[in-house]
Amino acid sequence: MTSLCDSCYGESKQTTALKYCKNCEEHLCNDCADSHVRTKEFKSHDINPLTISTVAKNCSDHLEMPIDYFCIHHDVLCCGKCVSSKHKACQNVMSLELASKDVKSSALLTDIRQEINHLIKVLEQLNNNRQANIISLIKQKTDILQQLGTIKAQILSENIDDLENDSKTELTSLQMKHEAVINNERKGIAKLSARLKESENRIRFLEENGSDNLLFVTLHQQAINLQRFEYKVRDMILNIQEINVTLEESQHMSPEPFWKLVTTTRPCEIQWNDNPRKLQQAQSFIDKSRGIVGFEKEREITLKSGVKYELYGVAVTRDNNLLLSNYQYNHPKLFVYRNCKDFQTEIKFSSRPCGVAVIPETDTAVVTIPDEKSVQFVNTTNFTLDIKVDVEFNSYSITAVKDQIFVGGFSRIKILKTDGSILQSILFPDSRHPIGWRILYNEVTQLITVKTDYNLYCMNQDGTLSLVYSKDEAIRGIAADQQGNIYFTNRTGNINRLSLDWTTTEEVPNKNHGLDTRSGAMSFNRDFTKMFVINKIDDKSVFVYKCIY
Repeated sequence: MTSLCDSCYGESKQTTALKYCKNCEEHLCNDCADSHVRTKEFKSHDINPLTISTVAKNCSDHLEMPIDYFCIHHDVLCCGKCVSSKHKACQNVMSLELASKDVKSSALLTDIRQEINHLIKVLEQLNNNRQANIISLIKQKTDILQQLGTIKAQILSENIDDLENDSKTELTSLQMKHEAVINNERKGIAKLSARLKESENRIRFLEENGSDNLLFVTLHQQAINLQRFEYKVRDMILNIQEINVTLEESQHMSPEPFWKLVTTTRPCEIQWNDNPRKLQQAQSFIDKSRGIVGFEKEREITLKSGVKYELYGVAVTRDNNLLLSNYQYNHPKLFVYRNCKDFQTEIKFSSRPCGVAVIPETDTAVVTIPDEKSVQFVNTTNFTLDIKVDVEFNSYSITAVKDQIFVGGFSRIKILKTDGSILQSILFPDSRHPIGWRILYNEVTQLITVKTDYNLYCMNQDGTLSLVYSKDEAIRGIAADQQGNIYFTNRTGNINRLSLDWTTTEEVPNKNHGLDTRSGAMSFNRDFTKMFVINKIDDKSVFVYKCIY
């Protein structure tokens, strides 16, 4: 059950951790803990002695209050103050004693363990892949040296020995450089694997020796940690490259050089696959009691070249593929980017596709086709077109929840079942700006939000208006987080958040955002850890932001 110091481990030293920094979520030995608090930027960090029962027993929002309740609706642990404020309207709030009953034989415990084992197995595969790459580089060096000797024997040149020695020196330098990169990757893999095994051991200890309450709280905290671990593993897979070094002979043996060393890379052959059995009682990894406090730009997606772009819609599938609809006459297509990073395939439509939405927990996307007054269903597993439904009006925007699809466009909104049958039609409230360019359904408030050219309208499903936000500031894209907050971009290029009563807005801190004033659609991924924004609809630009909680 011994934990290792994370800082020392990064320097290839194995030192027992005796303390834990809650801010950095790192285990530290006494020396590193002392150095940690002496650093100016870490001086205020909360560092505590590390014990086997290091579990936050108090509410994260009300530190003086113990965790006594569990809200089933929001899947969060909470205290008495939380219940009387944030969860006042929730009907499924139970005491911690009742919620934790029989937790030691629960699906929650089984699923958390399976998720940990799944991640450990993937890390083992990654480590084996990195070791195989080192072995491959050693063999490639031997082959290149033999190849140099063969070529040298065929060339008459005064400088041939010097050229050979220079190439051998360069080859040795390349091998050392590439092995250093791979070994550093292996250190990261080993560190993460050790943290996961430590979590596994802690859960086993509490199962055998701890109370139901303590195990229940630990499992829910581990579920949040597992989301972080999962994304670290995903990032590792995306960033790891398989490296090869070859000797390329010159087509003409004169003039020099007669050969050159070439380094090539390709994506890691290990592919991320979700655990076949997802967590059943801990569906949400993110602590929903905490809201988004900012965004940080991670990267810009490199789009497929040779395409005339007029990107309009963006959505993310449940297997983490990015969908981009191109509302353009010459290239009426839906583009798919694997793992929200690399171009994978494209789907051609009979007319320009506009809005796109993914039906939650399914492998189905729905796309609006305004010129045909229809919506097109798409299979996101094999990327084929499915049924097409006539909605009888020019539909531009679309959003979906588990059992309904909301389609917005010229003068009205239509609500569909997920099989395409039409349930209801709602007339649009604004005769001056009668086109709903963007639409959301807020599952928290159960209200529909529609964006026109300049305004946002919030309405009930019977069409009655609830709220209006009108500032004449050309709102671009809109999105809603898991707590029901509405975000939008405008001509300032900032990401803004509406207050719950829609009377005020605040600019959400956005580090290195770089958004253009012509930014377009925006969408969260399925677990609200990333935000995707079409930066310039006509300029091949999609930004990826990390959500800071």
